Amino acid sequence: MRSAARVAIIDDDKELRLSLGGLMRSFGIEAQLFESGDAFLELEKPTFDCLIADVHMPGTNGISMIRRLRDRGNQVPIIIISALDPDRTRDQALAAGAQAYFSKPVDSAALLELIERVVNSAE
Repeated sequence: MRSAARVAIIDDDKELRLSLGGLMRSFGIEAQLFESGDAFLELEKPTFDCLIADVHMPGTNGISMIRRLRDRGNQVPIIIISALDPDRTRDQALAAGAQAYFSKPVDSAALLELIERVVNSAE
């Protein structure tokens, strides 16, 4: 993976946000952390290679965030993570435009492999 890869991690769970951010940085990936979909959507022109977002967050949830990004024409790869109702949530996330869905707890190796794949395919 190129060293300049930039990933946004959007999750209201502070511990998970920090943990995923540390994981990304340990593999040479820049990680910017956001506590909500609303905080991420406030960016005027986000420039990330990939987003990792929770579904169930206060305010704009992950599914709504995907739809708003897609409506704006933003086609950044999005990986959804969630602990609740995996079948229904996965179907909703993929229908909204996510590239993948992971149940919590997230398999770190599989997540890193997917990030590498989506970032490299976007180059």
